[in-house]
Amino acid sequence: LGDTKVRIASEMKFVHSVLTMRLVELGYLQLDDLLSKWLPWWPTEETDSRSYVTLRHCLSMTTGFYGVRGATMDGRPYAYNKMDPSIHLAWSEMHCKRVGPITCAKLVLKRVPHIAPPGVLWTYSNDHLRLSVAVLVSATGQSYKRLLKTHIFDRTSPPMRDTVPYENYKYFSPGSTVYSTPRDYQRFLDAYFNGRLLSK
Repeated sequence: LGDTKVRIASEMKFVHSVLTMRLVELGYLQLDDLLSKWLPWWPTEETDSRSYVTLRHCLSMTTGFYGVRGATMDGRPYAYNKMDPSIHLAWSEMHCKRVGPITCAKLVLKRVPHIAPPGVLWTYSNDHLRLSVAVLVSATGQSYKRLLKTHIFDRTSPPMRDTVPYENYKYFSPGSTVYSTPRDYQRFLDAYFNGRLLSK
């Protein structure tokens, strides 16, 4: 059971968040950095609310981006009022199966509606995290795969070797589409809670 390959889905978000905080801890970037500091193509006009998106907004899923498909929007991806047939699953994301983090972030910027100013509305979508990956890659000059290996996978005991993207995905996703094993993920949890991945 411990070595059974499973889809860890959103458990990857925890790994990504720890990686981000490790890079903040090392001084590569800060949580309140505007995305435009690291992404030269990001909007900077004062009248464009997207210009105020920070790395902190990405991690807290409050960037204001959300892929709505004709549904009532209240900040939640699922309809809790099942009596109202007009409310339904409205969640649409950029999956970016075969393109790198920078291209993926550009697709999010181009195609995903920005429905609220940053910091105002919480929405559950991996697109927030995909934007943050582009920032990490730009700030460090390293691939996301290399960052995961260097700062997470190689720092557990023993190192994590069974956490990999789905077969049809060329790149790691920060929030899902990743396989792992219970034993491999436990290595991550042990390292985190024992203070080996972050100093604080």
